[in-house]
Amino acid sequence: MENETASSLPMVAGLIPSEWLTLLAIVLGPIIAVIITLVVEAQRRSRQQRLEIFRTIMTTRHLPGDARYSSSINLVPVEFNRNRAVVEAYNDYIEETRFKPQAGDEEKKFRLLASKQTKLIAAMAKDLGFRLRESDLEVQAYAADGFIQRDNMVLDALTGSARWRKS
Repeated sequence: MENETASSLPMVAGLIPSEWLTLLAIVLGPIIAVIITLVVEAQRRSRQQRLEIFRTIMTTRHLPGDARYSSSINLVPVEFNRNRAVVEAYNDYIEETRFKPQAGDEEKKFRLLASKQTKLIAAMAKDLGFRLRESDLEVQAYAADGFIQRDNMVLDALTGSARWRKS
């Protein structure tokens, strides 16, 4: 019975359709597998790069004088460019960093800048699949006093200030 079905199907170049399909699968299978592997690897690499930037910003967010912080912030539009929410939060944060506070408005400026930074971090976390609330990000952070003092001393040394010295 199989021979009857096979003989009723047209032959092309001496092969019946099922043989053509087998040949096609043998040729295209490995090509498709390589393409899928390359796509998956590119996605994994992209996520890894975004994760590295996110982690650096998270660990240095209270030390904006840290060079790693600045480098990571500058890479946000490159690595997160496909996420509109992250790009908008980044633009809002950068825009806020450009304005210097007037005398007496430093605390207000600091709070606004911290709020913009928190929104940026929250957007990045969401992009990476983390469930972090903005309210938690605002209050849950740790920066050792030693790091802060060190950063202040470096900044003082660079500006010629001596506020860290005890009188």
